[in-house]
Amino acid sequence: MPPGDSGDLSSDRGPLPARDAVDDARGRADSHLQNAAAFLRSSLCLDSTESWSVAEVPTQCANEIAVIEVFARERGLWLDPDGCRDFRTGGQEHDFKLVGDAYPQRIMRVTKDGGGFYPQAHPILHISPGTPLQYFTRLLLMGCLFPELSYRLEGFTRLHGQFTTVTSQQFIPGRPLTEETRDDSPKRPLRLIEHWFQQRGYQKLHLSHSVGPSMAWYHREENIAVFDAKPANILIWEDALFPVDVIPVQPTGILLKKILAAL
Repeated sequence: MPPGDSGDLSSDRGPLPARDAVDDARGRADSHLQNAAAFLRSSLCLDSTESWSVAEVPTQCANEIAVIEVFARERGLWLDPDGCRDFRTGGQEHDFKLVGDAYPQRIMRVTKDGGGFYPQAHPILHISPGTPLQYFTRLLLMGCLFPELSYRLEGFTRLHGQFTTVTSQQFIPGRPLTEETRDDSPKRPLRLIEHWFQQRGYQKLHLSHSVGPSMAWYHREENIAVFDAKPANILIWEDALFPVDVIPVQPTGILLKKILAAL
């Protein structure tokens, strides 16, 4: 999917949120993400797309968190935890709240484990808790694929003793695709998702451990895989789909090998 190709269900693109009020801040916010990822890569000699086993992730997370806390305090990105306590309970990855009194508003999000989720290749291709670097890499790719969401890294803190990454994205005034279910067409959300990805040249991945329809896709020409593309993670607004909480990756090495085998 070419960068910026966000959402239309038909050939006519639906209207997008106004972005003039956030454009000035976007370069600064993107640089925070880029700098955080670069700091981790250079400090720990890491590859952004390196895949970890379930047993390796906790140790790798601890190593990366120790480094990123230094980065955050040096760059003024360490936040007061008192400002991050009134968030609404979200899904497995994030809690959230709507901020701003005027349009365009933003959704602030805090991670529940510091590193979100990411596709791992060991021992099989699956989604599991990831590392901070994998999370930053994922958000940077989201910003390229879906610029209308205007992702920002706001900073870091600790909540209840847990390291937390604080991000934000532009509020999309839509509704979850799960609400498109109809009595006469209960599979409508899945059909809309399949149409959206297939129209853009993606192929479905068949994960051996998944139960029910696959929620993962791969684009050979762009070398982009998108995981967790389920109705709850996609909004519909003005007949356009906005994948607001999917997990994209440009795989290499063993992760790429496992993805190609799943086609």
